[in-house]
Amino acid sequence: MFLLGILSTIQIIFLPGFLLLRAFNIKRNPIQDLSISFALSLVINYILVFIITAIKIDISVSYYIIFAIEAIIFIKIYAPVLKTSVEDSASSAISSIREYLSSINFAKEGHEGKQTIVFIKGLLTIVFILLAASSIWWAFKVWYTSLATVFSQWDAVVSWNSWATEWYSGVFPSNTRRYVQLIPTNFAVSYAFLQNTQLQFFAKGIMPLFNLFVLLLMFELGLETRNTGYFVGVVASRYIIKKFLGSYIASGYVDVALAFFAFITVYALLKAKVASEPDQKLSYLGLGVILAAGAALTKQNGLFIFAVYPFLAYWLVLKDITTLNRKEKLISIAKWFGISLCIILPWYLFNEYRIGIGANETNLLYLAVDRHEGRNLIERLARAGGLLEEYVYLYPLILLLLPFLESTFVWISLTILIPYSLIWAFAFSTFPRNLSIALPFLGLVAGMAVIKIIEFGEKLLTLIKFDQLNLYLIVIATMLMTIIGSQFIADTDLISLQEEQQKDILLRSINHKIYDYFDEIGHYEPIMTNYPIRYLPGLENSQIEIGNFADYNLYHWVIDNHPEARLMLVFEDRADEQVLQEIDAKLEAGNYELIFRDGKYMFIKIKR
Repeated sequence: MFLLGILSTIQIIFLPGFLLLRAFNIKRNPIQDLSISFALSLVINYILVFIITAIKIDISVSYYIIFAIEAIIFIKIYAPVLKTSVEDSASSAISSIREYLSSINFAKEGHEGKQTIVFIKGLLTIVFILLAASSIWWAFKVWYTSLATVFSQWDAVVSWNSWATEWYSGVFPSNTRRYVQLIPTNFAVSYAFLQNTQLQFFAKGIMPLFNLFVLLLMFELGLETRNTGYFVGVVASRYIIKKFLGSYIASGYVDVALAFFAFITVYALLKAKVASEPDQKLSYLGLGVILAAGAALTKQNGLFIFAVYPFLAYWLVLKDITTLNRKEKLISIAKWFGISLCIILPWYLFNEYRIGIGANETNLLYLAVDRHEGRNLIERLARAGGLLEEYVYLYPLILLLLPFLESTFVWISLTILIPYSLIWAFAFSTFPRNLSIALPFLGLVAGMAVIKIIEFGEKLLTLIKFDQLNLYLIVIATMLMTIIGSQFIADTDLISLQEEQQKDILLRSINHKIYDYFDEIGHYEPIMTNYPIRYLPGLENSQIEIGNFADYNLYHWVIDNHPEARLMLVFEDRADEQVLQEIDAKLEAGNYELIFRDGKYMFIKIKR
């Protein structure tokens, strides 16, 4: 099963997309190839599963045959590469890396009297690159720490994975409302290889890759264009995604996947814009339309990206291709747009038909109207701003600096970031995760705005002839700015930051599940445990020592003498066998309730 699971993962994230990518005339690099292959593979698998289900043939047999054909094609194409020795391959790779690194030069030639300013800018660039690399490492850790976990959150269990099991069983899923099926069909591919739906590790394991590839693509654009704003955007996007989508990255919810498809669609446009040859530009545009279709198939609000794509494609890329007349330009984009419509329309039409005959239902009115509980538009906008917390200030920053940004990012802001944010605020702001399409662009454009502020600062330093100032003036100015700046940092903010960091000490997943429970009941309660919860904010006085549950008599004595305590956090490896047997018996009898299990830890409520 492990081997079949690995093969299914290769099919889902790489092989079919990588083979299709050869049909496009684009400049190749590893980050781009892996990311686009991932996206294309998901779209291809969706199409295949849809067809297999429609014509009612066995999905497992079909995919074994499909994979075998793909593997043969791959080996045939790359046979010369596979015959290369390890030494030659390593030497070629090292030479390519050296050549690439030598071509990257973020530093500009310093002018007379400006060497210090150039040094400061170079230092800031290095800092932002390192912070961006750290953000990518964070995303990588989120992925590998979530491996071998199952679907656990509500929608992932009862909707997305449930629909995947129906696809695997050979039927179109029921009660999908208006939700589209790209992710469930790819979950079904994993089950097709494994020939069962019980082992969820491989299906769920792909989900954190969407977050990782968003940051990698932004980082690659920074390297390609030598624009430091992209690196700032990586850092900003990391914290924005972590804040609003953090609990969904590896959960099986599709909001991060939607953010990925929205961003990689625009990524294709940005690559087309900097491509040197018209054929390459058109290839990127074709890819972009397919990727926009992927957004529309991931979640229904992805249709927004699909709808705005032709306008962005024309204004960012097509209008600047002088070798084509207007008719040729429109035909080139219409051709790919037609292909993508053929990809997305079957499900949308089929689903609307089922809704029309009463075989399915829609929750659009509930989400856009009922969930707002009578709030008017102004109240909805205010509530949306509250949901964004401190990140809401990025919007006025971007609007203030919009006239100074490059036209590319102005277009992205005016066609995607701002319109979609307003749609979310007025209609779907019941959850911050519904803003997922806009989040990578919020980070990206904020990064470009930060760079513009730095450029303004550079001009100011040049104006005051910073290079010629005496050092003692700089020291005094720095001290004054530190004193003034400290007045804007409240003590409560520092304490809140400390508490949030403190919640991640020891065993992070245990801590957050305990906090989630207390958030649900609305107050803290004492816990009988030897897990050191006294170091966690808010739980300093909540721990009741119980000797690791290793002494049966002490276990009963603590329970009997602490009637106020209803909760136990038990570490099974150190607990007495008699204690564990009694706990199992009382769980079976209903006297105890298992709140959660995490590894060897059980969090239990005593029904007193």
